[in-house]
Formats: sequence, C-alpha cells, structure tokens
Amino acid sequence: MFSNLSYVSISFIYVNILGYVFHFYVSRKLAPSGYGEFMVLYSLMLTVLNVANIFNVVTVKTIVENVRDKEKILRFLRIVGIITGILLAILGAVFSPAIKNFLRISKLSFVWIVVGTWIVLFIIAVERGYLQAKDRFGIYAFSSALELTIRLLLAIVFLNMGYNISGAISSSLSAFVIILIFLLVINKNIFGRIKTIPLTKILKIAAYASPAGFFVYLDDIFIKRIFSPELAGFYASSSILGRALILFSLTLFSVFFPKIVASETMTEFKKLCLKAIMLIVAIFIVSDIMVLIFGEKIFLLLFGAKFKNAFSILPRYIIAVLPLTISTVFIGINTAKEKYLSLIYLQLIIYILGFIILKFNNVYSYISYIFFYNFIFVFIYSYLIFFKSNKINNKCQFQ
Repeated sequence: MFSNLSYVSISFIYVNILGYVFHFYVSRKLAPSGYGEFMVLYSLMLTVLNVANIFNVVTVKTIVENVRDKEKILRFLRIVGIITGILLAILGAVFSPAIKNFLRISKLSFVWIVVGTWIVLFIIAVERGYLQAKDRFGIYAFSSALELTIRLLLAIVFLNMGYNISGAISSSLSAFVIILIFLLVINKNIFGRIKTIPLTKILKIAAYASPAGFFVYLDDIFIKRIFSPELAGFYASSSILGRALILFSLTLFSVFFPKIVASETMTEFKKLCLKAIMLIVAIFIVSDIMVLIFGEKIFLLLFGAKFKNAFSILPRYIIAVLPLTISTVFIGINTAKEKYLSLIYLQLIIYILGFIILKFNNVYSYISYIFFYNFIFVFIYSYLIFFKSNKINNKCQFQ
C-alpha cells in the first residue's frame, strides 16, 4: 500500500503544481471578474467529472469482486460509459439555455464546450478504474500527470490566441480526448466477449457514488449567483487552493478503497477506515498551519496584487472543508459496503437547498454554512460506522 500511496502522492503534487500554474495563468489573463465566470464553468465541468467517477467506483468494485472476468467486464463498462456520456451531453445541450441563465453565464457557447467534455468523462473513469482494480497505480498516476500537462500547454496556446474563457475551457476538452486515447492504448482489450453486469447492480453502486462528486465542487457553482463578480473571483482563488486538499485526500483514499471493498472482517474494515480518516485530518492540520505561516506572500506571488483581498478567505476555507472532506470519504466507505444510501442523499439534497434558499450576508457566513452542515454528518457517519455497525457485507459474485 505504501508504494501505491507514494505513486498517487507524487502524481498529485505534480498535477497540482501544474494545476495551480494553470489557474494562476488563467486568473491573470482574465482578471477577477472573468476568472469568476471561468470557475463557474470549470466547476460545472468538474462536478460532472466527479459524477462520472461513479464508473470508476463501479469498475473497481465489480472487477475486484470478479477478477477472472475483468477484461469482459471492462469491455461491457466501456459501452455503458460512452452511452451514458452521450446521453448526458444531449441533455446538457437541450438545457444549455436554462443552465446559462441560472448560473448567469455570459455566452451560450461556453456551456456547450463544457457539455462537450461530458461525452468522454465516463469512459475515462472506466479506464482509470480498471488500472486501480489491477493495482497499476503507477500508470494511473502517470495518466493524471499527462492530462494536466496537456491542459496547461493548450491553455497557454489558446489564451494567447485570444480565446479567453472559451480557450481556457477548451484546453480541458482537448486534454480529455487525448488522455482517453492514451488509456485505451494502455488498457487494450478493445475487442472480445463481454460480461454484462446487472443494471440494478450498476445503478445501486452509482446511487452510492454519485453524491460524492457534487460535494467537492458544489460551493463554487453558486458563487456568481450569490456574490458580485469580483467577490466571486476572490472566493474562487481561495477555493481552488483549498480544494487541492480535498482532492489530495480523496486521491489517497482511492488507494484504500479497493482494500475496503475486499475487507471481510469488521476489525479489518474499521482499521482501514480509521487510518484513512486520521491521514486526512493530519494533512489538513499541517496544511492550515503552513498557510498561516507562509501563505500570504505565496498567494500574492501566484495570483497577483489584484487578489490581495482574497487571501483572508483561504485559512477559513481550509478549516471549513475538512468536515466536508471527511464526510465525502465516509460516502466512499459506505459505497464500498453499500450501506446508508438514504442518509447520503438526505445530506446532499439539504446541502443543495441550503445554497439556494439561505441568505448569505458575506463570504464568511457562506463558509460557516459549509463547515457546520458537514460537521453534523461527520458525527452521524462516525457513529454509524464505528459504533453501530456489527457486521460487514460480504463480497458477491455475478453469476
């Protein structure tokens, strides 16, 4: 496990260095108001990316449970993934005017670019899930690093060609297409027999995994609806840094996930869960201390003087999203053992309604809502998993 944690950690550091360079470059090119709109679009794209990761979870879980038929299952899930992506993109195109108006996007074409990325996201998730299930975390990590490298290079090219917001978003679409081709070459097994998985099984796993993708980016989706364009840009600059801790934590949890799926005793299961959560808490504590000591100068160096008023948001944001991160990991744990589905959706639905219904006086009331709401669910999940649970679901085989 240590070597796999090392692979994904090194990849994550590299990916986020490039990711930050990407965002710093884009923010300087677009200024706060343009960057705020870009972040709404980017968050919409990444929210669906995280939803697409349900196919990553489905792939890992089903292949771990049915190792002998892994190639047949891979081919079947590829078909399901591409069909799902196309259907979602069609829906996105149909409702793109409504999305534009609701999120206050300036041009409809920006939404169409985002919708275009949805076509390939689901099959990419299948390919990466296959690498995880086979314990090939080295290649898995390299594919993420390659994707971000391509995205950054294309963003520089497109922005310097004068495409601005559309160029910044198009770089992601192009990178996704290229990385999909790379993963198909690596995983092979394009042709051959398939092994169908019961639709009810896919839907059940998907139902568990879906909410996690929404939690990660949900707060950024509503910022232009709630704040002024400049304040939305300030919030976006801090959230993009703070969100790195969320994504790093979830990336490390991806190493624990196959082992939690395979765990067969309550002692083993709880030990793995506790290790994952303690690791995440340690990461957040160290990171917030480092931000308080060194953060401001680095923040201004990266984003520029126009974002000076944004730094005060960052330390509070890191604290606010720690409960969100832990509760998202608990959702992953429950997905592994297919438990507490109703509670997961109750958490998500009320969370979304809070952003729509509640009146936020300032950024800090917005951040406080994120913290306190998810803190309640951390306690609920902790009780259910560590104190109430006395038995563990056994692995099942598809006949």
